[in-house]
Amino acid sequence: RTDLSDYLNQRKLETPQGRGPDRVVLVEEPSFSGQARLELVQQATKTIEVAYYSIQHDDQAGAAFYNALLQAADRNVKVRVLIDGMVNMGFKKSPYRNALTSHPNIQIKFYEPLSPLKPWRFQNRLHDKILLIDGQMLLTGGRNVGERYYLQDDPMAVYDRDILLMHV
Repeated sequence: RTDLSDYLNQRKLETPQGRGPDRVVLVEEPSFSGQARLELVQQATKTIEVAYYSIQHDDQAGAAFYNALLQAADRNVKVRVLIDGMVNMGFKKSPYRNALTSHPNIQIKFYEPLSPLKPWRFQNRLHDKILLIDGQMLLTGGRNVGERYYLQDDPMAVYDRDILLMHV
């Protein structure tokens, strides 16, 4: 487990004289990237805005992320989720679907869901990877939510980077 504050302190993010309080951190370590998402969601007090191409509903990373969103919503944090409508079609069978869609503090939208009546939508995919917490902390980059993005020993591992922008 990597603590977000320890990670940031290790990178010596003290405020330079004559500069504003904003910070940018390059997040290269896959395991920290997954943990950072969970800790950011846990720190939310007002809003969570999520836009992802893919959030796995059938692995531990996706389950942990969905659970963190549910816990935040239970704390009265407003959660809005936008996910790609084609890649996440399996979400309809997910055990999290009912819990998330029925929660009064969670809104889930699907971007351009697959429809045989609208074939022109097939190429319109949502490739964003955005997690915005309280309008103050933004984690974005190349990683979706799933084990293959956070575990280096996964046979389907994806090597990518994220950046964490903070207005403190």
